Amino acid sequence: GTVAMHKAQDTDERTATNRDLLQLAWSSGLPRKAKRPHCVAFCDPDDDELEDDDERNLRHAPAAVLALESAADASLRKQAEGKLLAEAGRFGAALACWDAALELQPSGELHEMRAQAFLAMGRYFEAVQAAEAAVCVRPDWWPAHLTLGRARFNFGEIELAARALARAAALEPQSQEIQDELAEVQELGAKLRMRVETAVAKARSLGNASEQEAHQCIAELSRRL
Repeated sequence: GTVAMHKAQDTDERTATNRDLLQLAWSSGLPRKAKRPHCVAFCDPDDDELEDDDERNLRHAPAAVLALESAADASLRKQAEGKLLAEAGRFGAALACWDAALELQPSGELHEMRAQAFLAMGRYFEAVQAAEAAVCVRPDWWPAHLTLGRARFNFGEIELAARALARAAALEPQSQEIQDELAEVQELGAKLRMRVETAVAKARSLGNASEQEAHQCIAELSRRL
């Protein structure tokens, strides 16, 4: 009985030592590294100090320390941190976390969350790009198509937004929210097509070349909001 008790104590001590090493990996002894340029572009000025130095420099930690956390676990940790930051409205810092998570492990969910953050920041082109990446990784995942539809709608690509929402509706037919959004976008698309047809018809009826070109430009603009 005494021998078993000593073995249990040794096991507990080794477990505690491993925990201490894991905590030290994020708190000391890591070299300072400048923030990556794409992080600066996404973060607000107030976000610069939000991520502490040890987290930014995880890749420079000793291999023995990194072995304590797999790439998948590290990616999930950064993903969870990004979610908390996004919920607090710190979208720039959240994007930095998700970028780090993507470097560790590709994920359609991460691309989709990045798209949502870009939408919240009013960066609609980046939102479209991120949502397209989510769709490429998970083509049968309806949230990716829904977010792509919303991103395209905000970017002014009404017809493409309707296609993405239609795909989302097909993958998730029970969602009334998606059906409502799709109907709204389709109605707006129909109105825009009428504007385009009217502008094109007027351009064709004009003999003056410069005026015709002007109306053709108007027709093209009518395709967008």
